[in-house]
Amino acid sequence: MDNYTHSVPNDPWLRLEEDLRPRRQELVTHPVYAMVGDLASLNAFMTSHVFAVWDFMSLLKTLQRRLTCVEVPWLPPADPIAARLINEIVLGEETDEVARKLCAPDVKLRYCAISQAVWGKPDLWFVVAIIHEREASGPPHWDKQLGQGDPLNQVSRHRPKGRGPFLTHPGDVPGNDAFHRGAVDALNNCPPFAGRWTDWTTGGVLTLWLLYNGTGYEDHHHEASPYDWGATNIEEWGKYVRDGVWSAHVWDTQLGCAAMLKGMMAIDPSIKFSE
Repeated sequence: MDNYTHSVPNDPWLRLEEDLRPRRQELVTHPVYAMVGDLASLNAFMTSHVFAVWDFMSLLKTLQRRLTCVEVPWLPPADPIAARLINEIVLGEETDEVARKLCAPDVKLRYCAISQAVWGKPDLWFVVAIIHEREASGPPHWDKQLGQGDPLNQVSRHRPKGRGPFLTHPGDVPGNDAFHRGAVDALNNCPPFAGRWTDWTTGGVLTLWLLYNGTGYEDHHHEASPYDWGATNIEEWGKYVRDGVWSAHVWDTQLGCAAMLKGMMAIDPSIKFSE
């Protein structure tokens, strides 16, 4: 007999995994899954399940408030390991839906076409995707300008101002339509002129996203911009609630670019950076 077959792992995480394995198996083989065999039973299941998810997320956010620092002034957590664990769980739960939406095959094709038109290669599709989510709430909002989220069929009123209108033409198809033309215009012809960008390292891409929103957080308030760092443990209180208007008492609830990027990379291994 193998002397290690019944040994207790020394690593506490391995011990926890070992202790939870029977419970996990019970969950995976739960009879409720066999009962959900048609649309009607699925609807009935989801009517109750949504409250379970809500309860879980409420518990998770309560733990985040107690174990990490989400208040001002910032103080280091009493237990950094517990704080990191909770923040990792929150990050995964809150970014999963957005990441899947941005990585959907039909959506990715549209972003690839914009990347090809702007940088001559489709590989940078994720750069476009994350800007689209931050500026216009991403798909299915193909009727908004990439530059600032204003309606495609109107001249933009927010920065960058005066762009458009970008109108639908006969024969337009996804990947060659009003949204595509507006996105190419925003990336090539509006600050920070992303079409001229050449630094595709991880830091370079994060810098481009930061410049896309502006450096007001760093220049005037000496804090990390939530445009990049929203929904991470780097985010701080304070937000530009509209162009040039700052509020120190607002928490940016949008996912930051880094959080979205992490979620997308877990789904789509084609996202790569220069060395």
